[in-house]
Amino acid sequence: MKDLETVGKSLEEAKIHVKTDPKLQEKVNLLEKAKIGLEEGKLIKNFLNEEELQEISDLFLLTAKPQLLVLNVSEAQLSEGSEELQIALPTKPLLISAKLESELSAFSEEESEEYLKTSGISQTGLDKIIKESYKLLALITFFTIAKGTQVQAWPLRRGETALRASSLVHSDFERGFITSEVLQFQDLLNSGSWQKAHEVGKIQTCGRDYEVANGDIIEFKAKI
Repeated sequence: MKDLETVGKSLEEAKIHVKTDPKLQEKVNLLEKAKIGLEEGKLIKNFLNEEELQEISDLFLLTAKPQLLVLNVSEAQLSEGSEELQIALPTKPLLISAKLESELSAFSEEESEEYLKTSGISQTGLDKIIKESYKLLALITFFTIAKGTQVQAWPLRRGETALRASSLVHSDFERGFITSEVLQFQDLLNSGSWQKAHEVGKIQTCGRDYEVANGDIIEFKAKI
């Protein structure tokens, strides 16, 4: 395993340097703990806490990263959610049927929805993978709207600010950030348009430190 090799090399180096720098003893102890766990076949993210993972983040260990396990199953197994497929796996798998996904790709949106409904399946495999990936990576989606009609979706880490969100749209927005106008997606649907939402007071004016929420529609004001 590559992680075991990486940790082993780092541990050997730390043991050499600790002779002249006793402060490195804590790192030696942590690396020894990591090495033992990896030798037992464990994922490092499953036995080290957040602080410990941060301490060795410079090693870029593969088993410290979020993992999404996807299993290709039959349509029958998909609707039943077979328990036997989840035995002895390091993490709970996401079940999809590649055959079903291929068939759905040839259908219209209405036909796909009807087929899934009659099959007892709530959503497509692609939708499940996207949602679970966002969850694992702590991502949300915000939207920008141009000329009142052109909407674009942007991924953003949960907890990030309006200033950070503006930099994803255009670097000039971050440098010249003044303020942002924010509208929740559901409020836009209820109002029917950006202008009507403005008229009924649903749009907030927010500063650079505003924490962007999932589903926010944002219009950035910047001096460029």
